[in-house]
Amino acid sequence: MSDFSFVEYYSNIRVALFISGFTLGSFLFSMKSLIVSTMKSGCYDSDRHKESIRQRRILGDAIGYYSSLKRFSILLTISIAVSILSSIMQITIGFIEEGWVVFICLFAAISSWSLLGLVLWLVSENWLQVLEYAEADAEEAETRDQE
Repeated sequence: MSDFSFVEYYSNIRVALFISGFTLGSFLFSMKSLIVSTMKSGCYDSDRHKESIRQRRILGDAIGYYSSLKRFSILLTISIAVSILSSIMQITIGFIEEGWVVFICLFAAISSWSLLGLVLWLVSENWLQVLEYAEADAEEAETRDQE
C-alpha cells in the first residue's frame, strides 16, 4: 500500500488552484468598477440612504455618505490582490515539495475563496437594500397615484 502524502495531494491540485485563483482575480478585477458604480447609483445615491446617514449623524455617528462603499471597494481590491498572489504562489513556490510551503500555498488559496465569500455576501446585502428602497419608492408612488 502506497503512502499518499499531503505534499503529493497538493501537487495534484496545484494547477487547479492556479487556474481558480487567476480566474477569480481576473473576474473580480473586470467586475469591480461595474459593481461599485451600480451599488453607488442604486443604493448610496438614493435619498433614503442619505436620510439614513443624516439620522445616524444626528445620533453622533461619524459616518460619511459613501464610507461603506469606500470600504467595500478596498475589500474588492484586497480580494483581487490575494487571488492573484495565490495564483502566482501556486506556480512559483508551489513547486517546492515541503509541507510548510504547501501549507502557505493552500492558506493563500483558502484566503482568496474566503474573501470572495465575504464580497458576495456584501454585494447580496447591498442588493437587498436596493430592492427595499425600490419597494418603498413603488409603494409611495402607488399611494400618491391613489390620492
